Amino acid sequence: MRPYASMGPGYGQPGVGAGELGAFRAESDGRLVWCIDAGALSPTGGVTGAPKVVPNLSDDHGHTLTADELAKLNAIISRHGPSANNDQAAAIALFVWGLADPTDYNGHGMSGNAWFITRAPASARPAIRNFLAAYRAEAKTIKAAPAAGKASLSIRMGSSYDGQVTVSASPATTKGTLTLSGAHVAGSSATTASVKNGSVVKITGTPTDAQASYRITANAHFTGTGGYAGNVRLYTTPGAQRLISAGTPGQPDFNASTFKTDPLSTVFSPVVTTKVASKFVKPGQAFVDGLTASVAKGSQKWRQASNGTYLAVKTTGALYGPFVAPPTTANTAPAKAPIVGTDTVTLDKGPGSYKSSGKLKAAKGGYYTWVWSIRAADHGRTQTQIPKSYAFTDRFGLVAETHVSPSAITATSHVADGEVPLSGALVDGIDVAAQGGAWLQDSAGKPVPVTFTGTAYHVPGDGAPAVSDTVTKGAVPLGTRKLTAPKLGSYTTAAEPIEAPAASGGYVSWVWQIRTADQPAKWQGYVQDWSDSFGLPNETARILVPEVSSVAKADIALGSPATDTGIIAGTMPAKPAQLTFEAYRQPQADDHFQQPRTTDDTTAAVPGDKPADGGSTADDDGTQPDAPFVPRACARRGTGCSPRRTRPLR
Repeated sequence: MRPYASMGPGYGQPGVGAGELGAFRAESDGRLVWCIDAGALSPTGGVTGAPKVVPNLSDDHGHTLTADELAKLNAIISRHGPSANNDQAAAIALFVWGLADPTDYNGHGMSGNAWFITRAPASARPAIRNFLAAYRAEAKTIKAAPAAGKASLSIRMGSSYDGQVTVSASPATTKGTLTLSGAHVAGSSATTASVKNGSVVKITGTPTDAQASYRITANAHFTGTGGYAGNVRLYTTPGAQRLISAGTPGQPDFNASTFKTDPLSTVFSPVVTTKVASKFVKPGQAFVDGLTASVAKGSQKWRQASNGTYLAVKTTGALYGPFVAPPTTANTAPAKAPIVGTDTVTLDKGPGSYKSSGKLKAAKGGYYTWVWSIRAADHGRTQTQIPKSYAFTDRFGLVAETHVSPSAITATSHVADGEVPLSGALVDGIDVAAQGGAWLQDSAGKPVPVTFTGTAYHVPGDGAPAVSDTVTKGAVPLGTRKLTAPKLGSYTTAAEPIEAPAASGGYVSWVWQIRTADQPAKWQGYVQDWSDSFGLPNETARILVPEVSSVAKADIALGSPATDTGIIAGTMPAKPAQLTFEAYRQPQADDHFQQPRTTDDTTAAVPGDKPADGGSTADDDGTQPDAPFVPRACARRGTGCSPRRTRPLR
């Protein structure tokens, strides 16, 4: 192949007549090419070099073509050059000279259109002018497009699952589609997303169920802007015209370089924290612990399968106790710490709240504390999502994980005196004991104080009250006393006795209780409620009353005083008591007055004591002197008044 250009479609012959008007054919690549130097020599016959794509072009008068002007040349030659006929090739030549060499093109005293078109036959000139006008109109809207686009992707992960893809693309107006592998767009199931320069796409990793680690891959395809680049192919021939052909297309479709993350671990470290469902658990009730499942600091999130279910994790809780005092917090349980048993909870809903089964029951009073653990060894050989040899154990003796089962404290009571006089002092004592477990202590090792409440009930009548779990109907409370027992031992109400009834016999029976409401607020719940029976013989005292009788003077004269003598025997009241005499006369058919006629109140005292004010002193023989009373009606009728004998006070 000859290394010089030859004539292509157009008019004229090299060096003949007015010159060439049309295209040449470059022998180096066979393309049709057009001259850009209107006043230079023809390239035919010389050695034409291989083309170079150039983004800059100037004429010999210092005129430099803009990128848009180069794009116009590129576009018109690309669109119409390869299949140009003679008229089209001639029109393209005029178009090229007008842009690339305007000085020489219009340097003949007239428009270059008029000057150079004369190289074509007159018959061809109308068609050439029409093509030239069409090309120039077409070129008005053509702008230089980037020669090629470029893009890059980066993935930044905040965890093994959550991250974001950042897109950088040029030109800034280009648009594309991001495609993910091993992840989807966060908040959806989509693995693709429309992107542009500066896009940030949040993503969520989607490892397969069997993967303990995986990688996320991102790539993107961008749609080119099309059009024509601001360049042309330039051919040079020493000493002759420069030639050009179409340059490169505008931005074609292009891809961003693929980005792949380093391996992302899905292994996670589950932990639990707990708080007992109820601090106080009575004997026979269930120990229930409330668990909160989560992951350790710095761990990946709780692993989920592709269907959304959480990987099940087993945790085992050991319940230690009973302890007399609150257990001391430690990293591990003491070697010889008593243990009630264990309970296993399956954490199959991922992070959240769970409860132990309640299969462990309280048997006796004491402090009980949970310790929970998770071990990889409990999950089988196929478990790859928990670190190998993983072992989590929470601390021993945590307050939030400790139950209190109340002490069973009771007492046996005994009255100080089995018989007391009217208004006598009622004193009871209690012997305090612990049943079915130890007496709970505080953190300093001191027994928790227990308040006993004792109530004395008066039961009128001759018979002692029957033993009963409830207070007999009709029993009247005389008073209540409280005794605080700081430890096992005996205690008494002697410092604050209750007074027996002053005018009624019968029995007094004590009932002792431990009631939650009576305990100091700090210690409520640390001891079980308890009550002894009513009417127990050792808690019951008989009230002794004196025997009172009287002897009245049988016959009295009308207008003379009537007298009665009171006779007191037996146990006297502990305090001065009032003895009341009432005088009655035997009623007659014509009586119109009311009975009794009069009364006389006399204070009875213990024989030998001084009289109370306003009263009289009983004789040493236990008799009470009478007071005068004149029953006129009795004397008038001559019948007299019958003496009245009093009954013993009850």
